[in-house]
Amino acid sequence: MESRKTDHIPELSPHYSETHSDDQLGGNTYRMDPLLELELAKVRLAQTEKEIELERLRQKGKEHYDQVMVDKAMTYESTSVVDVPHRKDWVTMMSRALDLPKKEIIRFDGNPMNYWSFIRNFEDCFDESIGFRSRLNYLIQYCDGEAKNTIVHCALLEPEEGYRKALELLEEAFGQKHIVAHAFIDKMLNIPAIKGTDPYNLRRLSREMHICELTLTQMNYVSDLNSTKTIECMFLKLPLHLQREWVKVACRILKTGREPSFKDLCEFVKEQSDIANTRYGLLVNRGSNSGNKDVGVLKRKISTDYNAARISYASASDDNALLRSSSCLECSSNHSLDQCQKFKDKNVRERKEFVLRHKLCNVCLKANHVAKNCRSPRSCAVEGCGWRHHTLLHELREEPRNTNIDAHINTQLCTEKSVERVQKQAAFAIVPVLVRNGERVAQTCAFLDSGSDASLITEDLAKRLNLEGEPKTISLKTLDNHSTIQCKEVQLEVSSLDSSSSFRIPNVWTVERLPMLRRTVPTTSQMKSWTHLKDISFPRVEDENVKLLIGCNAPSVHEMKEIRTGKPNEPFAVKTPLGWTLFGSYRKPCESNCALNHLSAKEELEDKFEQLYSTEFKDPFSRTISMSVEDRIALSAISNSVQRLNGHYQIALPWRHNHELPNNRELAERRLSCLKGRLIRDKKLFQDYVDSMTRYVERDYAEKVNDNHSDGRIWYLPHHPVFHPKKPNKLRIVFDCAAQYAGTSLNKSLYSGPDLVNNLVDVFTRFRQRPVGLTADIEAMFHQVIVPPHDRDVLRYLWWPGGDLEKEPGIYRMKVHLFGATSSPCCATFALQKTISDNQDKFPRAVTQAAKEQFYVDDLLISVDTIEEAKRTYSHFKRLLSLGGFNFYKWTSNSVEVLEFIPEGDRAEGSITVCESSETSKRTLGIEWNVRTDELCFKVHEFHGNPPEGMFYRM
Repeated sequence: MESRKTDHIPELSPHYSETHSDDQLGGNTYRMDPLLELELAKVRLAQTEKEIELERLRQKGKEHYDQVMVDKAMTYESTSVVDVPHRKDWVTMMSRALDLPKKEIIRFDGNPMNYWSFIRNFEDCFDESIGFRSRLNYLIQYCDGEAKNTIVHCALLEPEEGYRKALELLEEAFGQKHIVAHAFIDKMLNIPAIKGTDPYNLRRLSREMHICELTLTQMNYVSDLNSTKTIECMFLKLPLHLQREWVKVACRILKTGREPSFKDLCEFVKEQSDIANTRYGLLVNRGSNSGNKDVGVLKRKISTDYNAARISYASASDDNALLRSSSCLECSSNHSLDQCQKFKDKNVRERKEFVLRHKLCNVCLKANHVAKNCRSPRSCAVEGCGWRHHTLLHELREEPRNTNIDAHINTQLCTEKSVERVQKQAAFAIVPVLVRNGERVAQTCAFLDSGSDASLITEDLAKRLNLEGEPKTISLKTLDNHSTIQCKEVQLEVSSLDSSSSFRIPNVWTVERLPMLRRTVPTTSQMKSWTHLKDISFPRVEDENVKLLIGCNAPSVHEMKEIRTGKPNEPFAVKTPLGWTLFGSYRKPCESNCALNHLSAKEELEDKFEQLYSTEFKDPFSRTISMSVEDRIALSAISNSVQRLNGHYQIALPWRHNHELPNNRELAERRLSCLKGRLIRDKKLFQDYVDSMTRYVERDYAEKVNDNHSDGRIWYLPHHPVFHPKKPNKLRIVFDCAAQYAGTSLNKSLYSGPDLVNNLVDVFTRFRQRPVGLTADIEAMFHQVIVPPHDRDVLRYLWWPGGDLEKEPGIYRMKVHLFGATSSPCCATFALQKTISDNQDKFPRAVTQAAKEQFYVDDLLISVDTIEEAKRTYSHFKRLLSLGGFNFYKWTSNSVEVLEFIPEGDRAEGSITVCESSETSKRTLGIEWNVRTDELCFKVHEFHGNPPEGMFYRM
């Protein structure tokens, strides 16, 4: 039947121009279904419904096919002909679409090198058929780390505006040409130099250079690549034999009248990498690295430092372009380095750093070899030394002196008994190394600790090398201690003294100090007695103290290339990539007669107390408390939103998520109804409540909402009265931010933020250090920090206008941070600290330092030496806090003269008479301060049974 229908379809010739009306064709002109491709895409995404969707599309194709057979002909006004696929072709097309692999969406962590690949992948996976809101949510979802922090706030904007703004912010932060270019160049420059014939690392270097050149060429940003500094730096990463080959290539390029470019060097390295990684190239490299001692080839280790080889493109016709200048490296004059007066004028440390930086021999101060291979018979001429180093590198070591010079030492003989003294010295896996960070080089001793899973470096050595890293918080566990410390994560390069092997250690933590380990080197006589170690050299270095600990996170450094063992109880040596290390006890027990005496010294009483506190009361654990991930997010949100507005600071609420809150007006109305009954029963409470609500509006803490519509979140806060047991006449209205509705609450939607409040014990301890004490409060501290308008609708509350309970409750909203929100303490304290830091240059340092240390939430407790200083302190603090919109009041002091100086409106009630009356104590932070005896007291009340309901306790 299908074939008969096909026979009736007329063929249209290319010259056929007649058009048919809808009546002639039965009124049903065929058109292709534009949703077909969309349906196919949906099928691809819904793998679990493959068979059902396939069958549906088959039916749809059959209907199209049957309809075409009935119509018999089809044409368009443009006379274009559309070929209708056979029904079997529809099935084939859909099957092929289903067989396509699922698209993988890559994530973006803020690395500029991955920016463009992420953007193109994202736009390919989420095309314009997907709404702006969904695309924005997916964009935030597939960003991590710094990238996500950059755009997460865009979810607050309208979908289209937010999506475009997010793309704009990502490109501005991570996708600008100079940012991407520098990221690629930095990665390439951090590749370590290639030692010897290493085809694997040569291929890696070629790959990174090619990627960098290709990317920056596409971006039309090759100027930095073609700089002399970049080309020379990459040139020095090549092994010496390839450096010589490149010089010849550079000479040929210069003869053509142009400078060698980075692309030329990249192509050269690519060619050499291809050669080295061929079958025969690998055979040659394997033979040269086999270490066959029968081959009589003298292997010379030649330094490849930039200062040791000078490149002159001007004389490029000479193949010997890599020649060391015979001039002095310090002053460029025609004499040797040890004859240079400028070099002699340096101190010993500067000379040693110069020698390390230029990779010179410690014995003869010449290049191209190290001390152990130096043929010069020279040794140190300083009397009593004789070690194999240049006399100019000898450092005078002062004997340790007693720091207490004025102490009178009385020696009293207790006993004179001959005792046997047994002493043994043990050697650890400590090896001298060179630590590098770019051009900076330092020599130190490294402890190869196979029992540690992390690598550590002392802060002083990291500072000398100018190592910079991201601040981190780590947990250190030792045999008897567990502490949390703040440190930095840095990267460094460590190599042996002769630079024959080098390693990049990526994750190294900075610490204040390492365990007191010191490298011990056996004497010449000891080495002669151990025949198995006689041909091993243990070079001495300037500082034998360990300042670098290399753990098992760098396993290649711990490789044991060779082990030399001797007789039982004799030390053994292990050869590592960084050099030889000595293990075990290496000094025989020796006996001697010693006179045992009792020595006593006259010491100051303060020294005794200092010793007592340092030994008896020392806290063995770290008191540093690191912030959690949530605290860091909250603090970042607060710091990014803070701004000064009309003399106050404005801080946005730190939201946990971007979801809408449910409409909880029902809850607010129910709680307001309960409050109404209570206010009707208690007339005084009603009047105090009305006065407080009226003050909120009069002081601009709150505002009436005239329009019930809002595009953002809306939340209604129930409220209730609270009385302090010590202040029964003072009403405080608390907004219940913890009230739950539909399983959520305002506090659940907000971050509480980190605890920025000072330690209470520290504040009290410093409070009474000096004679004149002062205390004060910040008036309505939370209410001095403004909430931005876009967050105020979650601070709505219901109240009767004018306090008329017969009227319908009106809608109000708070404009400031309020008492009861979990984020308010952090936001208010941050604003207070921001006030101090922003204005610290306008006041004496002692004032700003005291402001940072002597606040506990909104209470100030401070002491000074004199009355005049107390007066100045009042004036300074009053003016300093007013710059952030805060007002100090309720000042109290144990000095009547100071209180008389303070205006009456700023003093606490009864402050002037407190020192003369029988009531001599004032409460501060829950503790009684007796201003007459200057004592801090506690008043304990005994309760029989449960304490009264609603009481406050300060823990």
